[in-house]
Amino acid sequence: MSESTKRKTDHRAKLLFLAVIVAVMAVVYVTTQRGQSLLADTWGNDLEQTLRRATREKRKVLAFFTASPPGQVAERLATTTLRKEPNPQNIAAGRFLCVHVTVPTDLSDAASKRFGIYELPTMLLLDANGQELNRRVGMIGQLPFSHGFLDCAEIQKPQPKPAAQP
Repeated sequence: MSESTKRKTDHRAKLLFLAVIVAVMAVVYVTTQRGQSLLADTWGNDLEQTLRRATREKRKVLAFFTASPPGQVAERLATTTLRKEPNPQNIAAGRFLCVHVTVPTDLSDAASKRFGIYELPTMLLLDANGQELNRRVGMIGQLPFSHGFLDCAEIQKPQPKPAAQP
């Protein structure tokens, strides 16, 4: 094979590699723009309906508050904590009802005000009557989620909403 042919083959291989990268990035972009829920397959998205069901069935509720679209911390939390074993098994074993609540970033909606959400993402553990048992703001690791949050071994008290700067 001549040097010229070799260079043309290398150039074509590089262009093909670049085209594959662009195609993958396009698929990722389109998928994220569709607004798919982080936990669509296992979590509900209607907070009020979930709370009514919890009262009827005397079950606890795991509520995950995020913006739409969710930020990087929420996506990482879903991937590295909520979807990673053994946490889905622990959630199922505890018979928790799970709901993913999307709220506006300014937290001006009724759900944010009702539950004192002051930062996103926020994870709440609620009793069957909708009363807060535990709260985590921001990232929570896989082990602290199962052993500390779900079992209420480490309770995080709600923080007061930061005062607005004049």
